Amino acid sequence: MEQDNTYRLVIVTGMSGGGKTQACRHLEDLGFFCVDNLPPVFIPKFAELCAHSAGHIARVVLVVDTRSREFFDTFLHVLEDMDKAGQKYELLFMDATDEAIIELSDAPYYTACPNPFIKDFIEEYGTPYDEETDDYHREPFTADVSEGKNDPIYNAHTYHTKVPYKAIMRYILHYTEPGDVVLDGFCGTGMTGAAASACENPQLDFRALVNQTMKGVHWGKRHAILSDLSPAASYITYNYNHRTDVDAFDKAAHRILHQLDEEYGWMFKTNIPTRDDQLHLDRQPQKREMSFMAWSDMLICPHCGEEYVFYDAAFDSKTGKVAKTFSCPICSASLQKKDCQQRQQTLDRPQPLPTNGKGY
Repeated sequence: MEQDNTYRLVIVTGMSGGGKTQACRHLEDLGFFCVDNLPPVFIPKFAELCAHSAGHIARVVLVVDTRSREFFDTFLHVLEDMDKAGQKYELLFMDATDEAIIELSDAPYYTACPNPFIKDFIEEYGTPYDEETDDYHREPFTADVSEGKNDPIYNAHTYHTKVPYKAIMRYILHYTEPGDVVLDGFCGTGMTGAAASACENPQLDFRALVNQTMKGVHWGKRHAILSDLSPAASYITYNYNHRTDVDAFDKAAHRILHQLDEEYGWMFKTNIPTRDDQLHLDRQPQKREMSFMAWSDMLICPHCGEEYVFYDAAFDSKTGKVAKTFSCPICSASLQKKDCQQRQQTLDRPQPLPTNGKGY
């Protein structure tokens, strides 16, 4: 079948959750070269480069996200300039009803479109503002925003401009009361939501530290509304703040571990005799699970020419560190790893791998 090298540029845009990603995947299956999330300002130059690629990139799909006002305005100007310049393109606008998008979401907690349940959420948990009776007042507050960067919750996922939830907790505790609604319109990975929930049951040491350094703190859960333009950020936020069925998760994890152990457990067992086995030479060593395995280089001493295990020679069990200078275990010469040659072995032909009796 002769390949069609006719140049085609298809620009895919539309509503969030309308199916832009799925359209891109289908077009890619049809042989289009696809670029996702390209800023509109780069479209003309990219299209020009593809058009002059001598047929190497003949059919192109550009997926453009125009949810921000800046990107939308730029996108309209780019299309106008391309029309004036005579650059041909096809525009595919993906749309869907709110109902269809919500079916793909976890309503009311997470939706790919503007969440229609926010009003109900605020009416359920919020308090209408009354200027005559409201006596809210807080002094300006500052805190170290790097606090909690070693916390496992913070380190569960990397993300640029991420602030630890423990640092955010101090601001929430200062400016809000239990039961208040906290809105984060640029939530990133949802640390504000994690902080709002953690105010209900904080770690004991952190609670004691806050009580010592902040006055008048009222502990208790706050409710959070989180939003972000980035689909990746919204997805991470959802998983950070979605309540998990711990028992179901525990059962699923144990089931997976059991299946892995049945299939691959033999790879982590050894029949190397223990000290107890060495004292009873009359019995056969039993296979046991390996607690850990240390891999080390085999080096050749430049003084005596003998080979040795680098780990055995350089590792200091008292300090738990590898020494920069160490002694050769054969001739006792003072060595550094950079002065030694690494032992290498060349096989003339592939050697069969040992099996466990099951054919692998």
